[in-house]
Order: sequence, then C-alpha cells, then structure tokens
Amino acid sequence: MDKKMFRSIRCGAYILALVLFSNSCGLVADLPMKDDIVNESVIFTWVPVSPTPYFKANAPQGSENFGYSVDISDNFAVVGTLNNRVYVYTNSNGVLSNEQILTGTNGVLFGYSVAVSGDYIVVGDPGYSTGGVSGSADLFHYNGSTWDEVGWLNCPSTAPDAAGFSVDIDGDYIAVGDPYNSTNAGVCYIFYRNYLAPDSWGRQETLASTSAAAEFGTSVSISGSNIVIGAPKEENTGGADSGAFFFSTRSGAVWSSPPTLVKAVTPVVGAWFGISVGISGNNIVVGESQNDSVYLYRLDGGICKSIGPISTTDSTPNDEFGNSVSIAGSFIGIGAHFHDTGATNSGTAYIFNLNQRQQEKSVITKTGPLGGDQLGFSLSMSTNCSIVGIPYDDDSSSDSGKVVVYKKVRQ
Repeated sequence: MDKKMFRSIRCGAYILALVLFSNSCGLVADLPMKDDIVNESVIFTWVPVSPTPYFKANAPQGSENFGYSVDISDNFAVVGTLNNRVYVYTNSNGVLSNEQILTGTNGVLFGYSVAVSGDYIVVGDPGYSTGGVSGSADLFHYNGSTWDEVGWLNCPSTAPDAAGFSVDIDGDYIAVGDPYNSTNAGVCYIFYRNYLAPDSWGRQETLASTSAAAEFGTSVSISGSNIVIGAPKEENTGGADSGAFFFSTRSGAVWSSPPTLVKAVTPVVGAWFGISVGISGNNIVVGESQNDSVYLYRLDGGICKSIGPISTTDSTPNDEFGNSVSIAGSFIGIGAHFHDTGATNSGTAYIFNLNQRQQEKSVITKTGPLGGDQLGFSLSMSTNCSIVGIPYDDDSSSDSGKVVVYKKVRQ
C-alpha cells in the first residue's frame, strides 16, 4: 500500500483504536532531513473533501460501527464494521462512490481489520472459526467492475488464537497478525502472491516473538521488502507491558528471522509501545497509546535508528494519542480517539508534515462533536488522501458510524 497505516487494538475482548496525526503537533526531536522525505510541507496542505468530507453507509445500521477499521489507496477506500460487513468505494480524489458490500463465509468479526493495495483487498476476521481454525483473513480481487472473493488465507491458528486481528498488504505481499497465538506470544504470517504459481497466494513465512505474552502481531505494516510488527505487551524491554516492535527484511524469498526487536528509547511500564505501527519506505512510526506518545524510526542498512518523538500541544493524559498511526511519504497520521474536542471522547486526528525541522500541522475534528464519537479510532493515509474512522458516531442511529476524508492540495 502507498500509505502505511496501522490500526492498533487491544485488551481483553478485542478493543481497537486508531490515530491520525496532524495540527498542533510538534516534533520534540531536532529532526534531520531524510533522503526519501520530499519537500512537500511547503507545497501542500490537507483540506476536507467538498461538498462534504463525511461518508456513511448508504443504508446505515445501528451498532454497525461503520469505520471501525479503514484503509485507503489512491483508487479505493475500504471501511470495516463490527457487523460482518465491509464497504468498498471508488476513491476519486477523496470523493467516495460506487458502494459495494463484501461479506465473508463463516464470518464472525469479518471487517475487524482491512487493507487494500492495487486490485486486492484483505479482510481480517479474528473470530472466524471452522475446522479447528481460529481466526483468518479473506482475500478479494477487483475484476474491473466488482470485487470477487478469492478465498480465505491459510493461517494455521487454533483456539483461542485470533489470526486476522491485524492485516496489511503491499503489492504481492500480505501480513496477517495473530497476537494470541502460543499463549499470547503471537505470530505474524506473510503470504506471497506467486508462491507456487502465478496468482497463487501461499504462506511464505511465519514470524514469531521469542517472548511469552508479548502479543506480537497486534499491529502489522508492510512496505516493499520490510515489515514492522507491534508487540505492545512485550515485557523483556523495560517492565510489564512496556512494549516493543520488531522488524524483518526480505532478501529474495527469505525474510530475516527471528525478527529484530526494538524497544523504546526510554521504556515505560504499561505504555504499550507498539500498539500501532506504520512503515513507508525506510521510515517507521510507532504508537505508544498508554503514554500518549508517538515515535519515529528509520531503517538504515539493516539497523533501526531512533529519530525522535512526536507530540501535540493539545494532548492530555488518557487521550490515547498514538493508538492508531499511518505514514505515507512525508506525511504522518496519528489518532487520539479519546481526546475531548468539544465533547468527552469525541476524538481528534492529526496530520503532520515531516520535512527537515519544519512543523507544519493539520487537525481533523468532527463538526458538531458528540461525546463518545471516537474520531481517530481508525485511520489511513495514501499519497493524496486520508480517511479517519468515527465508528461510534450516532448521527444516523446509535453507533452507526461514519468516516471523514481529507485530501492533499497545493497551497
């Protein structure tokens, strides 16, 4: 995917959250110029799509939580729900149209996670159960007019696993996270499009944590030959639930294993570092929601270097700033779904332009916010658009949900 998003989720019976990042954010580190970061912050800004930036299902349903998961490319937008339905739209510069509803066979939490790249969509269902399998991901392909189901990916998970808790796709590679595998140690399955034959998706690699109860696979993000995997419950890095993320690099058909562990520069007990992750090129963004923090890293010759933290001046404790993150080129999105913007837990999303030491920002909030909307619960960015989930919006009916879309324009 052009954008690299990631949703993060957690705790007990599936709790999700996401974060977009922009305005009133400031880079706390003296950020150096990166060779693959373009000088876009002076040229572009982000504005709401007109005539309206808000989109919802054509036939909204109560308690569907439209926007629970989201992803966007320059051609399509995908919106997940908690009602075993996924909505797909054509994306024309931020205007969403041509709604198509996807449903999965034996779906239980179909739509809990979603990802799109090119002509493929992958949908996670951590509640999927059949033939002893616990959790999976369903693959769809665009035939030029509609989306056809290719089938379920072969994730060798057994109860009480939750494969499909997180998913991502980039070109010919799919990542499926299962944070509850092996008594919550967690695994990540990597699938390749031409595994045994052209267009024959097969499991190429299984990456795993070496730590017990790390919940490795809570979040995943893949870009080119690099994959990043969040493990927010990792305890061997600085105390209980301080968290970590891992990265693996592909050489030909081989992924480096075991994946390399990266802990926070200053680990904090209970911070959930790695609850959300995103990668674009060699640049990595990592959320630490229970510490309301987000951090930047860069892969350089197989070494992961810390660039510094990002913070926002209007953040307050328990906003869960960083529960969801996304990165696309020189732009970073961060969500704070419990931020009080006009109402309790109405939520805020931020877009941050990463360029040299400049700190240009944009903020996304809902017009007429209501308590518990949780804007920023999910979020994704492409090269030209950003989409933010508001899954607990009540404008149509209780928890029917909606999304808001912004686009990148020249100033």
